[in-house]
Amino acid sequence: MNELEFDSLHEYMEIIQHLPSAWGLNPSGIWYRGARESSHSLVPGCVWRNIHLKIEESCVAEFLIHYRSFYPQPIQDPLELYALMQHYGLPTRLLDWTASPLVGLYFAVENDSSTRNTVWVMSPVDLNKITTGFETNFVPKVNINHCFTKPWLPSMLRDGSTEDVPANPFAFKHPLVNPRLAAQKGCFTFHGKKTNGIEEYFHDAGNGCIAKLVLRSPSKRTEILEQLYSLGFKEEDIYRDLNSLTRRILREQSLLINA
Repeated sequence: MNELEFDSLHEYMEIIQHLPSAWGLNPSGIWYRGARESSHSLVPGCVWRNIHLKIEESCVAEFLIHYRSFYPQPIQDPLELYALMQHYGLPTRLLDWTASPLVGLYFAVENDSSTRNTVWVMSPVDLNKITTGFETNFVPKVNINHCFTKPWLPSMLRDGSTEDVPANPFAFKHPLVNPRLAAQKGCFTFHGKKTNGIEEYFHDAGNGCIAKLVLRSPSKRTEILEQLYSLGFKEEDIYRDLNSLTRRILREQSLLINA
């Protein structure tokens, strides 16, 4: 796996512009995941929190009992409902990615790191070829009974089916059903029973279409973040809610407030 360093927005974009030709891909065929810590493996919340399938089922059941009192609009699509759980912080077997290199960079440098701020870059089609044998992007169908993703879902979201969850992950493009997902150009890897990180699958297959881009100097983080703000990647542009709007207002007005 390539580990590449950058110290500026310019260096980062030079690396990004080089990867498609190096991997024989179109630029749109690459996904990004910003991570505050370079030491973190590419695993979802259920894995790094050590939440097993039975505990996950209990969490999902509790969410289904209560969510409608806070979210009055019913959701019929079980995958969309599972993504909603992820959206509001419930640990799932989904791992967030983005099709935007700048959104990925924003998530990487948004906060200080105790190791090094990192952007993971990979080819989702290559991952699917490794883990499923299909060299393609998956786009789930609305009808759960004819949807490729059904076996990966918790049984609570597939009519109590007792079919075993598959072992390996796959990458899929989720319909952009809410403003935040659209703003972030969001996409996902959906993990199965195995706890391996995405990077391990590429390594074991001898596939080089994955890279780890790390910020060389922590002191450069704030400068890069300010440049992203100036390009329109501000708090509310990314998160699309009132909390992020107020954070941005307070940040921009901090000098006047302190004065």
